[in-house]
Amino acid sequence: MAIKILNTNSPKAGSSEEDDPIVGEFKNGRQVNGKPESLNYWIIRTDDPDIADALAVHYDTEVEETEYERKPFQVSLAEDVTIELRVDFLRTAMILKSQATWKAIRTCNGEEMTDGNPCACAAAYGSNTDEFWAASADGIACKPDGVIFAHIKGLEDLGKFVLSKNSRSTVSQFDRLEETAVSLGLDTPYVTDLGIKLIESKKTGRSWTVPTFNDPREEA
Repeated sequence: MAIKILNTNSPKAGSSEEDDPIVGEFKNGRQVNGKPESLNYWIIRTDDPDIADALAVHYDTEVEETEYERKPFQVSLAEDVTIELRVDFLRTAMILKSQATWKAIRTCNGEEMTDGNPCACAAAYGSNTDEFWAASADGIACKPDGVIFAHIKGLEDLGKFVLSKNSRSTVSQFDRLEETAVSLGLDTPYVTDLGIKLIESKKTGRSWTVPTFNDPREEA
């Protein structure tokens, strides 16, 4: 469901009926000495060395082996490289997860939960208020959550890749893509280009990167 408090009103996106497996993930950050570090370029990680080799050839780069037990092979793209995607599935929602099990406790669009009741987090902290977003950041109110499953154009035979984000600034980009697709009358699958943009907070001086998507288009 689209997140209404992120200023969208588009309906729920459809999913792909294809059965291709999820073979890798897009990342614009990494852990350095236990702390998250934002990157200004995309990394594609996989647990299949053959897929990593195909990605390296496609993007004229090299395969790197990481210390990660999960998805230990990755390719790093140049800073100016965008990734042409065929988006097969897009979902945005507000989700409150258990801090013990990391499973979803409730899901909503910022105003209404999936069971039809009003959003409990909004009732407790106010809808789209500073108090709400502070509670969201602390993990005691629902957080924005966005997921995309997509094929890389030109490498469709490899399978699907996933891009998932759960912060206000990153998921808002998913919402804009979803809203634009609906306004253009496009349902999945459609094509867009995944880029990256630097965000800087004037209040804190902190900077980080977020995904960007250009206007979606029909697959040629």
